[in-house]
Amino acid sequence: PKANEHNRAISGIAWSGVQELYTCSDEQMITRWSSSGDFLGKAGKLPEETYITDMQWYPSNLGKTGKSGEMFAVSCSNGKILFISKGGRIEKTIDAHDAAVLAIRWNYDGTGLLSCGEQGEAKIWSRSGMLRSGIAQTGSPIYSITWSPDSNSVLFVQGKNLVIKPLQPSSKEISWQAHGGVVLKVDWNAVNNTIVSCGED
Repeated sequence: PKANEHNRAISGIAWSGVQELYTCSDEQMITRWSSSGDFLGKAGKLPEETYITDMQWYPSNLGKTGKSGEMFAVSCSNGKILFISKGGRIEKTIDAHDAAVLAIRWNYDGTGLLSCGEQGEAKIWSRSGMLRSGIAQTGSPIYSITWSPDSNSVLFVQGKNLVIKPLQPSSKEISWQAHGGVVLKVDWNAVNNTIVSCGED
């Protein structure tokens, strides 16, 4: 491999607010790329034995807050979530789950971060990393999770099923079988309200 390429598997990838692509690999290196694929440099290095499972930039459409595109979050196989500045400095470490955190997702206004894990838990965290609530406890790993376009519901995978859980306690949960095998990834399009999923089938 070239000097500007990762030497081990890439485990996290995300667009920044200025349309730069950040990647992180199992060698703990964070790397920057242009939208045309040109290498822009190394953005930092994570501690040894920190293995990334997902990567999410703080929302870049927040207008006058001044925080858009300035930090991102990564989830780790050791149960932690890290808040990292665009320069690669770890700003905060959260002991989020007892086993691997498998996915994270910011809501659209940047006030909440979803996490889900290997032990079947889903949680909501504040922008500052404080636990707001536990929203699901299942008997199997939750591989993927996302927000509804209005951020009033959460969509996550459970085995072969997709589950929509409203955040209002009085609202009913919706669940349906989406695949013939385990569902591995799900997303919810904020423009046309379409749900996209993929699975082992």
